[in-house]
Amino acid sequence: MSSSELFINFLTQRGVLTSKRRAELESVIVKQQGINIVELLVRGGFVSSEDLARWEAEFFNLELCHLK
Repeated sequence: MSSSELFINFLTQRGVLTSKRRAELESVIVKQQGINIVELLVRGGFVSSEDLARWEAEFFNLELCHLK
């Protein structure tokens, strides 16, 4: 599982993404390989602000480091 997939799962579990929006984001990720996930979240309107996207990404990284 890629880090993008893990991050999407994390956002879905936290209620940031609905299942419909999750499917849309996964589709965009496939089309835009290599683009920054935070940028995708903001540009695609998946989150309300860049700050929220960055906060979620940082929280995800902390949780991931904690699990390792």
